[in-house]
Amino acid sequence: MHKKFLIRLLVFLALLVSINILLDQLYKRCVVHNILNNAKDRDFRQYNDTLRYLSLGNSHNTVDTYVLENAFNYNSPAENYVQSYYKLKYIVEEQKKIPENLILYIDVSSFSAMAAGYFEHNSYWIKYVDYFEVARVMGDRHILNKWLEGNFFSYAGNYRNIKLSLIYLVKIGHLNLHHGYRAPRNFKNFAYYRPEDIDILSDESQYDWTGARETDRKEKVRRAKRKADIYLTRKGYFDHTMATYFEKILHLCLDHDIQVILLRAPLTREYWEEVNRIVPAGKLYEKVRNIYTRYPNVTMVLDYHDLFFDHPEYFFDPDHLNPLGARLFTQQLQQDLKKSAKTQK
Repeated sequence: MHKKFLIRLLVFLALLVSINILLDQLYKRCVVHNILNNAKDRDFRQYNDTLRYLSLGNSHNTVDTYVLENAFNYNSPAENYVQSYYKLKYIVEEQKKIPENLILYIDVSSFSAMAAGYFEHNSYWIKYVDYFEVARVMGDRHILNKWLEGNFFSYAGNYRNIKLSLIYLVKIGHLNLHHGYRAPRNFKNFAYYRPEDIDILSDESQYDWTGARETDRKEKVRRAKRKADIYLTRKGYFDHTMATYFEKILHLCLDHDIQVILLRAPLTREYWEEVNRIVPAGKLYEKVRNIYTRYPNVTMVLDYHDLFFDHPEYFFDPDHLNPLGARLFTQQLQQDLKKSAKTQK
């Protein structure tokens, strides 16, 4: 009887492990974030042009590589400085691809406690991030749960991502990457509103605003407040872990003779007002300045946060550019980089 029980228990455990492996692998193969990120990885491996500019960061990173030549946009959803550091470390030390310049975003949200606590898509990041080192830096062993999740239980607690994947995979269609950049096919226009929302196409000549009305000030502020409350907090607006890994990125670049270009992404006027309601932005950027001024390889600091204050039509939400905005922003960035190059000569 005892022997039969053990056999049944072993069979049950083997079945449980097999089901877990199946679910884990299905999630890793089918979740939309992994599909997008792995496609960028393949695109980067195949990139053999001069790597003058490597742009890292989250969805605020909208460097249009159709505009900026010899550049690769290696952004990923919700990427924080911890993940950017380990990805860059892998690029320069394992892949031996050394960019001439790193473009790194220094938005207010990049240093928030929210960013420090947002370790998502670990089934992708497990190939880059040293979670044990991160746990030591953060002084928090709970980060090792992310290591377990990424390796063995990627689907656990991520059921919302499965639902989103079913929706997004239909919308994405064929992935068309150009040096890492993927121009969104359809995005909302922050300046205009209709019940079903207005779509803005990647070709600005095809905008259709039929039946739309201009979004009023109250509605813009409402949307901006909702977004700011998600990503920002009065407490921990300058998180120690984010600051540490920001500096580790700068130090890594210094070791590999990589010039660093720091920039602030364009925001809507309403979002910036909400940012200042929550965070003492002046104090935050003074702390950031105290870090990067110690690194001679930081060659440019470009501030575009107010570039499009009077052009809400260039955004699809309070803090994200739409395809037209991304193109115009990158054209401005390209001009500034050219001016700097001429000045240095």
